[in-house]
Amino acid sequence: MAGVIGRFWKSVWKLNTPPKVRNFLWRACSNILPTRDNLHRKKLQVEPWCAICHQPIETVCHILWECPLARNVWTLVKGRTQKSAAQASDFLALTRSMVERLPKEEMERRSAIAWAIWNARNKLCFENFQTLPEIILRGAISFLHECQELVAQQRTRNPPYTATRMHFTIATALTFGTMFWDLASKTKKQQNIFNAMGSMYAATMFLGVQNASSVQPIVDVERTVFYRERAAGMYSALSYAFAQRIPIWWRWYYWACPVAWSLYGLVVSQFGDVKDMLDNGKTVEDFARSYFRFKQDFLGVVAVVVAGFAVLFSFIFAFSIMVFNFQRR
Repeated sequence: MAGVIGRFWKSVWKLNTPPKVRNFLWRACSNILPTRDNLHRKKLQVEPWCAICHQPIETVCHILWECPLARNVWTLVKGRTQKSAAQASDFLALTRSMVERLPKEEMERRSAIAWAIWNARNKLCFENFQTLPEIILRGAISFLHECQELVAQQRTRNPPYTATRMHFTIATALTFGTMFWDLASKTKKQQNIFNAMGSMYAATMFLGVQNASSVQPIVDVERTVFYRERAAGMYSALSYAFAQRIPIWWRWYYWACPVAWSLYGLVVSQFGDVKDMLDNGKTVEDFARSYFRFKQDFLGVVAVVVAGFAVLFSFIFAFSIMVFNFQRR
């Protein structure tokens, strides 16, 4: 029995309908819609009879199937369920019967129609607005077809995001692995350390933080211009010297940049405790400490700051999508 119910719910959640229609169908089958009968059972001061026909108790099955308003709508549906199901007292059993006998496309139409009937009932109860059965049916079918067309267009326009990201990550990893193969094991010269840092910086910038631009890529771009000027005989050593040092009033920008902290953590974790001697007589550890001021004992703080940036950006994103609604007219 559990397997049968499980297959039924899977069929419901796989329907190609808007999420709110699937959620409505689940609530209706679970008998948790706020019908008058359910509200009366919860000890609310509500009369249990139907708000439309004022005859039987307003159960889920009654309002969606047996009520004259619902019957008038279902009568207009081509290929409707046999009359023997008209007196069903359990909407779950009725829906299971339709799922077993009807094609998936027809079941999607029935779900949208039931959702539209419930909305028409609410308009009559709360707004005293009566909707004709023809309008209920036409609106439900039109709404369903429009949503299905939009979903189909979205699937055609956008490839599966997860697969695309996975393939892009694999291709990027192979590219960087090929370019920088065995680069970090070379620690005999200062230039070897610079090359290893450049590979880390390139990977950090390329794998998701390009939007967090800092002073470093700006200086890097300007150095490219300086080298071209040097080849043309227009090189200015003074400008290049200034580019090596961040002005004191801009150093806060460096410490507020996630790229700087990521590079700090990568360099210190890889070279912060290496005792190999460089060509200038210093160890790799001493060179990183004196030239870049990267300290091994500061690695824990760097890890906390990098994690804090991730949490901060996640909070900003969640807060923004909660506050800003771009669908408002």
